[in-house]
Amino acid sequence: MCKPNMIVPGSTYMVTRRTSQRMFFMTPDDLTNKIIMYCLGFACMKFPGISLIGYIFMSNHYHMIVTDHTGDGPEFFRELNRTIAVVMNIRLNRSENYWSSEDVRYQAIATETDLVKALVYIAMNPVRAFAVSHPDDWPGVKMLPTDYGNNYCGKRPKIYFSRTGKCPVKVIFRCGLTSDTEMAKAEKRRIINDYKEEFTRQYDDFMKGKQESDFAGAAAVITKPKSTIPKSDSGRGKMNPRWQSVFAHIQQNLNEIYQKFQVAYRYALEEWRKGDYTIPFPPGTYKMKRLHGVQIDPDLLETIVWEV
Repeated sequence: MCKPNMIVPGSTYMVTRRTSQRMFFMTPDDLTNKIIMYCLGFACMKFPGISLIGYIFMSNHYHMIVTDHTGDGPEFFRELNRTIAVVMNIRLNRSENYWSSEDVRYQAIATETDLVKALVYIAMNPVRAFAVSHPDDWPGVKMLPTDYGNNYCGKRPKIYFSRTGKCPVKVIFRCGLTSDTEMAKAEKRRIINDYKEEFTRQYDDFMKGKQESDFAGAAAVITKPKSTIPKSDSGRGKMNPRWQSVFAHIQQNLNEIYQKFQVAYRYALEEWRKGDYTIPFPPGTYKMKRLHGVQIDPDLLETIVWEV
């Protein structure tokens, strides 16, 4: 059985999704970018409780950082992944799985420092892959802190979506920290400044000794066939923490919380399957609450004590 995700409203997550066999199905071009932008805007329209903090769509995977205000994150990503898969499969004349069968990487971000590190990580993706020499040159869909405050418009592609259907011709969505309170504005400025500083540090360190010719360049990126499979290590089988922090003491505490959640969840699920439908589940339970309306005990994790 897959490990359950702990979905806590108000949390910030980085989600990673790969294409099947890591094939370059999302190699950037005008139509692919248009499809992704519309599907992203459509998902945002259906789930307004999701704030987009940063994202980048590479040729065979995407990274996206969101704040899930309402606990609808799994439904948001299910809708996003479903529509991209359906439309892109029609475009590519495919009928098989578009996304990899592996678990979606759903990592909670604990602190503002961790958020800045995660934003720099997604910005550096095309650079560390030697695709382009700077994130600004990436020809695919992306949004970074330097884009905060911009409005984005996804125009309905002619593929799949009916002209007479219920799907709007355009979807307009805004990215970044969108609250207009003075505290939120100060937080936004702080995150943008910290991001610029950390990005400059990592970028300058990575670019030492490298030339422009070491990178493929945007022109080469867009000519890659969508059937391309990279030869690099896929990273499968490595550690995939559900919570992450650059601070060791915070990471240890987060790991303990998630372990307690797993213990409480599996015990409650086993009892529920035996017929005890009054058994409380731990906070962060998502699917069982949505599908079966199980009870949630907000203090349940506090009652779990590890034996030494």
